Amino acid sequence: AVIGKVHRLGLSGRAKTSSTTARPKRQQRGTNFGARPARSAQRKNGAGFPLPATGERPVVSQPVAVEAPDPLKLELVELTEQTCKWPIGDPAQEDFHFCGHKAKDSSPYCAYHSRLAYQPVVDRRRDRQATRSA
Repeated sequence: AVIGKVHRLGLSGRAKTSSTTARPKRQQRGTNFGARPARSAQRKNGAGFPLPATGERPVVSQPVAVEAPDPLKLELVELTEQTCKWPIGDPAQEDFHFCGHKAKDSSPYCAYHSRLAYQPVVDRRRDRQATRSA
């Protein structure tokens, strides 16, 4: 509203200063900046961690092979606080059921399905870094 009023009355938007101070001119840099400091000979990945030297292979632990237990094929109404609630199959199909084995401590899953459901934080970070560098 104020801007419209100023425009309709033909007023100038701002008061002009009578004297302006001249800015000092910038000095131009020379083209010779000198030698760059030498970087470390060790290569680094994007996360700032050193990459293994050529020929070295990172140590990768092999996962422990554990066979999945045969599900007890419980229906939803048969589940209790002590049974594994891991869903098996498509909920839209007739043969949908739950694992039903004894749940581990206060977990909703048995020991096998807890390993599938919960990954340690270190492993997730390592997997994320591997996908970024690829």
